[in-house]
Amino acid sequence: MTNLTDLLAKDGLLTCKENMQEILLTLIKLQHVNEYVAAWLLGIAVQTLRNRRTKGEPPDYFKDGKRVMYRIGDLLHYKEGQRVKTGRQ
Repeated sequence: MTNLTDLLAKDGLLTCKENMQEILLTLIKLQHVNEYVAAWLLGIAVQTLRNRRTKGEPPDYFKDGKRVMYRIGDLLHYKEGQRVKTGRQ
């Protein structure tokens, strides 16, 4: 699987490789990411994300011209909805 810095650089969001702390700070500032970064954050294939969009399934997204973008908050909300609660405290 491609790493996050490569994906961000591919989309022009980063011009060089940065350490993970800087990447996380960048994501927080961006608030929006492309489908490649969204898929990486969710741990799924980009094609799976595309298939879900076609079917009208979450996570929510928006279009910026031809670009598909995801809000970090929407991705976190989607991921939280997948959490399985156990009976343990």
